[in-house]
Amino acid sequence: MTLRRTALVTGANRGIGLEVCRQLAAAGLDVILTGRSHDLVQAAAAPLDVRCEVLDLGDPGAPTDLAKRLAADGIAVDVVVNNAVAYDSESILDIDTDVLRTAIDTNLVAPWTMISAFVPS
Repeated sequence: MTLRRTALVTGANRGIGLEVCRQLAAAGLDVILTGRSHDLVQAAAAPLDVRCEVLDLGDPGAPTDLAKRLAADGIAVDVVVNNAVAYDSESILDIDTDVLRTAIDTNLVAPWTMISAFVPS
């Protein structure tokens, strides 16, 4: 009997994240599709028959809260795909400081927080 591995993908309700979920599910992993909007993650997860979870990486406590919820359900995450990103199409010299801080928090701090929350499992 082989144990199924579980993969969690951030920013997965569309684009690259959604395709990663499709491919991981096709490869036989249990998949947790995450995103900021309850409606969008449910709609994206339904045709794939994967678990969906709301995860707003703008909230520093969200990864730890999600890890606790999953652990309470007996789910250990084996693979974390840090796909969620924040970006702006403006020139780097024209970006507002608040937009830059959001990008840094989402693209640098949030992946570290995800790893910190899920490595123990």
